Amino acid sequence: MSDKNKKSEEAEGLTERDEIEQFIKKHIVTTSDVCEILHIKRQRLNAIVKSGRLVPLKFNNYKCCLFLRTDVDKYILGKKERLMRDVKVLDEMASQLRE
Repeated sequence: MSDKNKKSEEAEGLTERDEIEQFIKKHIVTTSDVCEILHIKRQRLNAIVKSGRLVPLKFNNYKCCLFLRTDVDKYILGKKERLMRDVKVLDEMASQLRE
């Protein structure tokens, strides 16, 4: 194989590697990242994972898991929806008590 072919293969490999790194940086988050995003401690995150409400992409004995950022965002949206439902129920109960 000529030096020119080797260099073009290396350049292609770097491009693919760069693309993979960019994808990972944009779409993959660690346990620590998730805890920071959700403002929770690891113990709480472990309970959420154990309950199945957030499923890691890669699991490693709760020490360091990898999560899809979109899954974390979906978890946040689901939590907001549940909170909004709870607020609505509480508002209805408060209005009934005022009557």
